[in-house]
Amino acid sequence: MKIKAILAVSDDYVIGYKNVLPWKISDDLKKFKEITTGHTLLLGSVTALNMIKNWPKVSTTFLPNRNVVVLTKNKERFVNDITEVLQNSTLDVDNVHIIDTSLKTEVEVLQSIKNLNLSGDLFIAGGSKIYQSF
Repeated sequence: MKIKAILAVSDDYVIGYKNVLPWKISDDLKKFKEITTGHTLLLGSVTALNMIKNWPKVSTTFLPNRNVVVLTKNKERFVNDITEVLQNSTLDVDNVHIIDTSLKTEVEVLQSIKNLNLSGDLFIAGGSKIYQSF
């Protein structure tokens, strides 16, 4: 499994604003899907939660044909937040794997991800704390 980063950056180096993409460019989203399909995405809990909250209602699977690893320092809180968000939803998040990072180094986190035996390469996909960590 190769480790890669994927991100969109504005001319003034912005990758997000108030926990969402500050733009909606269809070609960017299509390219993201094309590059990451069949692979694994690494997301922070804030990024993952906001993506799930804002996931289009026409799709019933979160990031289809990809595995998603969410890093969080508080797994119980993240699970509760996701449960609340999905309460009246039909969104399928069976492809989401949660890793509690509260007592782990980056090397231990990567070993935990490797132990999941997920397909393809690992794409670090946000937010800013995750990019900074790796």
